[in-house]
Amino acid sequence: MERFHVAGRYFWDIFVGRKIYEGRSGASRMLKSITIGDVIEFYQETSSGDVVCYQARIFSRTMFKSVKKMLETQGILNMLPGTYSIEEGINIYAKFGLTEEEAKKNGAYAVGINVISDIYVRTKSKD
Repeated sequence: MERFHVAGRYFWDIFVGRKIYEGRSGASRMLKSITIGDVIEFYQETSSGDVVCYQARIFSRTMFKSVKKMLETQGILNMLPGTYSIEEGINIYAKFGLTEEEAKKNGAYAVGINVISDIYVRTKSKD
């Protein structure tokens, strides 16, 4: 099973079902290794070094040639809950490296995800 980090509040937005699409560049490791139907693990490290995780199933994978088109088509609230402006959404994705230029070159993908597990914790190993 592939594992992918999700930053900040978006980790929790996916888990509770507010964020149903994860946006990624076509050049990302995630896009090169998943297909529809795959189960993946999303994770986030805690300040103590433990890793909080859950599993999700991929239900769609749609490519766009611009971040703006991706946000308009999939719905900005489905991709970036709490963000109401397309321009603000474009700026947020740019901070994660998915710029309009990157989208033109490699595609901007909206990956549809359904959470299929509860939260679980991988505790920090004590070597």
